[in-house]
Amino acid sequence: FKGKQTDEGNLLEWATATETNNHYFTIYKTYYPINWKEVAKVDGVGTSSFTHYYKYLEREYFNDISYYYLTQTDYDGKSKDYNIISIDNRNAKPQLIKVTNTLGQEVTEDYLGIKFFHYSDGTIIKRF
Repeated sequence: FKGKQTDEGNLLEWATATETNNHYFTIYKTYYPINWKEVAKVDGVGTSSFTHYYKYLEREYFNDISYYYLTQTDYDGKSKDYNIISIDNRNAKPQLIKVTNTLGQEVTEDYLGIKFFHYSDGTIIKRF
């Protein structure tokens, strides 16, 4: 399990050599290794004897150090936790997450009305 900062966000990657009854992976995140929040679930392939590569792009992060860990869960509910990794986003340029209208609906940047630009550092900019 490894991660790195990219222009699009925090890219998390891992691989399995084989899988037996692998239901899914869960990615957790925190800024202080105390209160972990579930970020995403990624489906496993079940049972396989081939290498599988996984990745997840997390676009929502603050300009701080982000900590992540990965859990793998079988179909029978048994799970295994993997190592904690960190990505330093303190000098990261805030990334555009989404653009919304006044009703909070996502729109494109070409939308001809009031737009709210939501960035990864929590900033929201209003434009006409």
